Amino acid sequence: MEAQPTPPAVRRRAGDLLLWAVVAAPVAYAGLTPPWPPHAVPLLAGSLALLGLAVAFGRRWPLAALLAVVLGSLVDGNFVFAIPVFSYLAGRRSAGAGRVAAGFAAVAVAGTAVNLGLLGTNPGTWFLLASVLLFAGVFPWLLGRLRRQQRALAEAGARHAEAEERERRAAVERVRLRERARIAQDMHDSLGHDLSLIALRAAALELAADLPPAHRAAAGELRASVATATERLHDIIGVLREERSGSLRPAGETVAELVDGARDAGLSVELRSDPAAGDLPPLLAHAVHRVVREALTNAARYALNTMTRRYKLICL
Repeated sequence: MEAQPTPPAVRRRAGDLLLWAVVAAPVAYAGLTPPWPPHAVPLLAGSLALLGLAVAFGRRWPLAALLAVVLGSLVDGNFVFAIPVFSYLAGRRSAGAGRVAAGFAAVAVAGTAVNLGLLGTNPGTWFLLASVLLFAGVFPWLLGRLRRQQRALAEAGARHAEAEERERRAAVERVRLRERARIAQDMHDSLGHDLSLIALRAAALELAADLPPAHRAAAGELRASVATATERLHDIIGVLREERSGSLRPAGETVAELVDGARDAGLSVELRSDPAAGDLPPLLAHAVHRVVREALTNAARYALNTMTRRYKLICL
């Protein structure tokens, strides 16, 4: 039995719990190691709760979580270990850089004013605190921003590749549909023409004077079946007709051969051409072939209908 995939919400909660355990470890270790200062237990509980709140709300408000950890470092110096983590997460999770940059600037200005103005901290200690803010706050945040941009570029590249693949498949599908329509058109024209000639021959056989009645009935059924098949072919395939440069006509078939085939089927048709004109261009020759074939097909249908009406009158 295959294992079910872990839901995203469960994975996020597990990740947040692991993150809290990592950032809370230095604070908990320092709080549980003697000597214990006054109010050690409330201070430890408050520090762990603050880290828990920063982790819980860090996905929605990453800048607020970072500022909470920075303020916590004023009470417990072990919060310094959590500042790089939340700075990196702020860079990964924040859509814009302006608010986080303004937050760092505000912390730097406020810290400088408090240490140099109010507390009288010596410049060496102030430089050390500024370096901690730079290396523990700004650099991890920049690394998080870089990782976020790399991920955004990778997702954009994946979306672009998917769009190109969809466009390629759509282009292949359009080519396939055009080719199918071209084949359907040529099937309609070629088979319709051939079926019309077959029906015409069957009608001529049906009207033969020396044909036995049983054979005459069979010829009539053949003529009716071919006529029905021709109409059905026209209804099914004719809807896909559209002009294309290809053709399914027999290779090398000329207009003269097309006319000869119609004449052999019983049509009274004559071909008149100018021998001095020479060979036509391929596209023009194809167009002429299609026009002549369509004209012969229509003439065969008309002749078939006329012969059918005459046969019905004779039977009456």
